[in-house]
Amino acid sequence: MASAKFIRIAAALAFVLGGAGAHGEIYKWVDAQGQVHFSDKRYANEKAKRIDAEVVQEQQNPNQFVFYPDADALLQQNQKKPLGTSTALSAGHSQQGQNISLIRFDVASLLEELHRNPNKKLLRATLRLYANADDRLYGQNTTAEAGHFGKNGDNAFYLKPVHNNFEEKTVTWADFFDQSHYTPAAVRNLPSVTAPSSNEDNLKDYEIDVLPLIQQLMAANLRQFTLEMRLQRTSGRGQVTFFSREADPAKRPSLTVELFSEQN
Repeated sequence: MASAKFIRIAAALAFVLGGAGAHGEIYKWVDAQGQVHFSDKRYANEKAKRIDAEVVQEQQNPNQFVFYPDADALLQQNQKKPLGTSTALSAGHSQQGQNISLIRFDVASLLEELHRNPNKKLLRATLRLYANADDRLYGQNTTAEAGHFGKNGDNAFYLKPVHNNFEEKTVTWADFFDQSHYTPAAVRNLPSVTAPSSNEDNLKDYEIDVLPLIQQLMAANLRQFTLEMRLQRTSGRGQVTFFSREADPAKRPSLTVELFSEQN
């Protein structure tokens, strides 16, 4: 099975080729987030360059996988209304209690690639989270800074593997934590990932090394995992706020995994 990125490229290319006409003119460009786009329109993007359909296959990187969450959700303590379709993910603490978030990825295609090609090994795995200063979750008004805040507390946070049993559109704090959902031993044994304080930079994007987690995930043959994002300490005021998968596609969370071929 192709990676998520390859599927998107193949689907886009198939659509383009369907309307490219007899001459097969295809234009390609790469956006600021490194995503590849194709079009049969010369004016699709000022950076678009004409390419030949035959060379597209050669330009794909079989050792890079890009995944986006198949579900994520913001959970607010003492909040009964589901917030899974919010454009925000956050870990924070305020007078109203805690905010935590859930991010779920399906990495089955990566597992299948490693099983199919045992000479391939994990090289890098990076989780990218984009700062969100649009959603004001902690009572900020139009003059108070939103996004990350650590002036009166520490906003360092951790990402802990938990069970996958949640429905994005209906999950609440009480539903997730008070229903005694069982977390399998294989998930409990996965390593947590920590992220340092943002140093009060409310627009800081994070690139988090999750290679140890992905290595153990593959060793346990797990095809899907959910990360719980929570502050390491809840004294004082502190929060980090990121865009969710419901936000602009250029700002949604992403997991990039790179492989290399081990020489025999």
